[in-house]
Amino acid sequence: MERERVSIREYRASDVPALIELWNEVFYDEKSLIKRFFELLPQFGCGYVAAAGGKVIGMAYVLNLAIEQEKFGYVYAVAVSEEYRSKGIGSALMAYCRKNHQRLCTFPASTALYSWYEKTLGMTYRSHCRYDKIAPEASDGAIRILSAEEYAARRSEYKPEVRYPMEWYEYQRTLCRTYGGGMFAYGKSIACGYLENGVLRITECLGSTDFIPMLCHRLGADYAEVRRLSFEGSSFICANSPIADTLDFGLALD
Repeated sequence: MERERVSIREYRASDVPALIELWNEVFYDEKSLIKRFFELLPQFGCGYVAAAGGKVIGMAYVLNLAIEQEKFGYVYAVAVSEEYRSKGIGSALMAYCRKNHQRLCTFPASTALYSWYEKTLGMTYRSHCRYDKIAPEASDGAIRILSAEEYAARRSEYKPEVRYPMEWYEYQRTLCRTYGGGMFAYGKSIACGYLENGVLRITECLGSTDFIPMLCHRLGADYAEVRRLSFEGSSFICANSPIADTLDFGLALD
């Protein structure tokens, strides 16, 4: 059989139904969450597809952010349909991303992917982290649920090195709420996170972590896992342009 010609291009609105199916097939996310991503995408990033024979077979997204006032693209949700894997399609998608975006960074979904991103995008480790386990604890403390706008405003008070468009916060909040979490405040401290297999994954906590035990209890988690910036430990953010190894990336969409 003649090999199908694969083309790489920007996504179109007509691709979205097929992209939702591919995303669900590969990552198993709730379709309501995926649909929300595509509603927000035109305002906070770009999407690229691999197509063959009129069929969408691969995808990659580059979302907007700024690191220390420099514009970067965050590579997100890269996937290729199972029957088309190991044919160089993922690498072709990455080449297209690199052609269109000078500075790129990402948080690979597994450690095995770091070498692949290094090969396809010239990325190397730029930041490391550690994961602290925190046990739940009952308390009468008043934890507030925040909207995306409230969280963004509270976060700006900490003068973060990484800045995101509002749509990023909206998608992050939808992601967390879809999986039993959300964005929260306690006093001057804020945090966001979601539940996975009984564990409260805290993707960001600014201020004191003293309220995480009560948040963990409130959400019914077995324990909370808090990601912290570290000079060594687990590999975290990789990038193809220099960023400080002390960078506290914060709201990675993992």
